[in-house]
Amino acid sequence: PPSSAKSASVAGSKPVPFTVKVEGKGRQMVSTWLEDKSRADLVNAWGAASDQKTVARAMGDLWSRDLRGALARLKTPILLVGAPVGPPGVTREQMEQSYASQLTLAPVDLIKVVFAAKARHFIMYDEPEWLWAEIDHFLADAATP
Repeated sequence: PPSSAKSASVAGSKPVPFTVKVEGKGRQMVSTWLEDKSRADLVNAWGAASDQKTVARAMGDLWSRDLRGALARLKTPILLVGAPVGPPGVTREQMEQSYASQLTLAPVDLIKVVFAAKARHFIMYDEPEWLWAEIDHFLADAATP
């Protein structure tokens, strides 16, 4: 499958070319994942410092495993935090529908889905106060019998 080829490609990268990828095209891509552009250098540094084999394994799992069938067995409350700003041309409504469609097998009473107002991929930098408030509310609700 394509995910295996991509995974092998990332895993086989040499440190310098991988860093160049992060600093070149990757730098542009990361800037689209942040509303707060002041964090771009930090996020790029994370990418450059990442273990390539671990990144490849994680990305391969993300691209090749469908865990939606296991959602029906959930017993623990889950908070899913979504970023409404997706790829170019994808609306907030489409992003919300995408998340919702992936959760159809989950017990409704255990899933809470919230969307940031304007954040991109790195919600913790774009809307930190909102994110912490949502986490605090979720944990308080989950602790209430």
